[in-house]
Amino acid sequence: MEEAYATAQKETANSIKEVEKHLQNIDSKLDLINRIINLKTDQLASNVQSIINTLSSSDERSKYNWALDHANYGSFFYLVKNEKGKRTSSCLIKEVMISFRKGNGHYLPQNARQFKHDINATKTDQTAFETRLVNAIFDLTGEKPVIKDVDHERYIFKDKFHE
Repeated sequence: MEEAYATAQKETANSIKEVEKHLQNIDSKLDLINRIINLKTDQLASNVQSIINTLSSSDERSKYNWALDHANYGSFFYLVKNEKGKRTSSCLIKEVMISFRKGNGHYLPQNARQFKHDINATKTDQTAFETRLVNAIFDLTGEKPVIKDVDHERYIFKDKFHE
């Protein structure tokens, strides 16, 4: 009987070892499946981000193309010191939109100022011109550009460039 008991214990031990092997095999397969799922999840996230970027870029181009087509909306006149005659803002806005569409900013005409019949330009007139320009671009694009001094000149750019 002891022999039968010893044989049964050996068979039980062997069965336990078999079960342990199967469990290790299952663990290995589950680990492989988890790595594959993580890889596929990363690939999916990358593809979704690529699609979002493409749509965003397309939307951005469409926005600036629309603004180019409607640059006359809310246009105004302005003067540039030492130049005769007044200019219309729609031409400048088109130049700015083309620069923005290319991902650049745009230098503003030096000493541009709000048009009024008084020929003596003041800092207030320049500020009024810049405010009207920023507001006109905001009306066309829904984004407020920023104007800063760059290399001693006034430069307008999308706020995203400033960040």
